[in-house]
Amino acid sequence: MNTIQNQYAYFFSKLGYTTEFFPEKGLFYLKEIETYCKLCDDPAPPDIVNRAIEQAKKHTIVLLEGALTYRAYMVYQGEYAAEGIFVTNGDKYSPFYYSGGDFYLDNFEKELINMTLAIRCGEDVICQRCGSINDFTISKPSLHYKATCKCGTYITNLSENKPSLLHFGKYKGRAIKSMSTKEEIDYLNWGLSQGIFKGKLKKDIQERISEL
Repeated sequence: MNTIQNQYAYFFSKLGYTTEFFPEKGLFYLKEIETYCKLCDDPAPPDIVNRAIEQAKKHTIVLLEGALTYRAYMVYQGEYAAEGIFVTNGDKYSPFYYSGGDFYLDNFEKELINMTLAIRCGEDVICQRCGSINDFTISKPSLHYKATCKCGTYITNLSENKPSLLHFGKYKGRAIKSMSTKEEIDYLNWGLSQGIFKGKLKKDIQERISEL
C-alpha cells in the first residue's frame, strides 16, 4: 500500500472496522457495515461518480476523494446521495450520513483523534507539559487545526494532509499526484538530484515516482 492507502487502512482499523482491501480496484470493504469505499482523485471524476451511483443500487458506496483529511465524504445508498462522516464501529448510526449543515468538530471527537493519528502514520501526540499520550481535543480557531491537551496545554498544529503541490518552477501549482508524463517525471527526478525538494514534498515526489 502507498501512504494514502495506509492512512485510510489505519483509520478504519482504529475506528473498529474489519477491512478488506482490493488494490487493483482501489477499494476498501468495511465488513461490519457492508460498505465499499472507493479511492479516487479529488474531486471524483464524473465516470467514478456515475459508477458509484449505479453500484449504489446493490451496495453502499463511499467515495474517498484524495487523501484522508478532516471532512465529510460523499455516500451513495440506493437512490440517495449524502455527505457522510465515518464514526466508531458500534455506533447506532455508523457511518453517520447528513446532507447540508455544518460539520462540528466537537461532535466527532474520537473519530478526529483517530484521523489525526492515521494522518501521522501512527505517530503519537504527546503533551510536553503533563506527558499524556493521545489525550487531546481538536479545534480550528483560524486557518489551521490544532491539538490541545486535556490539561489545557497547546500541543501542536495538525496537518490537513492535503495533496502536495509544486510552488515554484515550470510546473508551479501542479499536484504531485497529477504528474505522470516522461517530461514531468524527468523534472521531478532532476529536482530530487539537485536537493531542491524537502520534507513532505520530497517524500510525496519519491512515492509518486515509485508508483510509475
